[in-house]
Amino acid sequence: MRILYLVSTFPYPPTDGLKLRPFNIIKRFPTGHAIGLVCLGELKPEATATSLGAEQVFGLPDVMRRNSLLNITRRYPFPVYSIDPKKVRTHLSKIIDHFKPDIINCESLLLSYALCQWKLAVPVVNSFPDCNSLYRRQMVERAESLQGMLVERIKWLKMINYERDYYKCFNHIIVVADRDKNEILRLCGSIPITVIPNGVDCRFFDGNSVAPQTATIAFVGVMNYPPNVDAVLYFADNVLPLVRKHVPEVRFIVAGKDPSESVINLGRLPGVEVTGYVEDIREIYRRASMVVVPIRFGTGVKNKVLEAMAMAMPVIATTEAVGGIPVVNGESIIIADEPGAMAEEVISLLKNRDRARSIGYAARERVEGLFSWESVGRKLLSVYEDVLGAPKVRGIE
Repeated sequence: MRILYLVSTFPYPPTDGLKLRPFNIIKRFPTGHAIGLVCLGELKPEATATSLGAEQVFGLPDVMRRNSLLNITRRYPFPVYSIDPKKVRTHLSKIIDHFKPDIINCESLLLSYALCQWKLAVPVVNSFPDCNSLYRRQMVERAESLQGMLVERIKWLKMINYERDYYKCFNHIIVVADRDKNEILRLCGSIPITVIPNGVDCRFFDGNSVAPQTATIAFVGVMNYPPNVDAVLYFADNVLPLVRKHVPEVRFIVAGKDPSESVINLGRLPGVEVTGYVEDIREIYRRASMVVVPIRFGTGVKNKVLEAMAMAMPVIATTEAVGGIPVVNGESIIIADEPGAMAEEVISLLKNRDRARSIGYAARERVEGLFSWESVGRKLLSVYEDVLGAPKVRGIE
């Protein structure tokens, strides 16, 4: 099978969630199939097929356009109007003629908008992993001012319009969690949709780390992403002081690129370290006794949870953070939604190393069995095989 895989950004190095999924899917896809990768913009010298395991890599140069403020009044989210569908069609038609794909996989919000402007003879699967309108609704609910709520509500309603219209254009939809699937079905009615969770590279996150004897807690993530910012501020303000009453020497490491100003300011607190970008995130896991994931809103599957579990780290997380991950509280992970309960669990693990190790080992075993990228590739291939021969993409009339 020949697969044309469309993304917004060249997925190497895989430093965030948007790059991590296509990078590992292409790298670990079942053998005997050819994948051509298509990215927005000019290709940089490091954007090579060999760095991913793809057969070819293509760029879409000069397809972006200046977005007029008048587009704020239009039906769909403002960012989608920054792409020129006609130019995308010109470039992509040549790529399709050259590569001759059996199927197209689109994992880009902008390119999905462009694709639906014309009818294609090749079936198209949309695999943008999350339901964006679900996230935008959460942002409305969390707005701190009337003005902020109104702005977020407009964004939410425009995303609903977009998803209702555009998801129906594709032969199949793929998301990473049941909650995203259920919301899309609620919006769009009966459309073909499959849940294929994210995976984790269990060879890279090898689980052989030895937990240090120091009382160190870690949080890992892209640190300008609102759910992550909220999580570390919440933990530092509401949980860490409770832990410190019983474990005065406790340290809290916040690791990840692009920390916001509010996250940087956490580094001024005693015992809190904000690292910024880390070349090898495994070093953070090896410094930590446990990982906390106090996420309170968001969509999809949290890669940070899977990676920590693969490293055999004991993880304490909220119910929101483990959405889409089949775990049993108290066995391979600990779930705590209130500050007091989370603090108690942190203190317990810091003082009971045997329990912490037991949960970590169970976590590693859990992700090895369910979340390899090879299994993700096999599930995706099964969807492709079912889709082949389906009707053409309908397109927006």
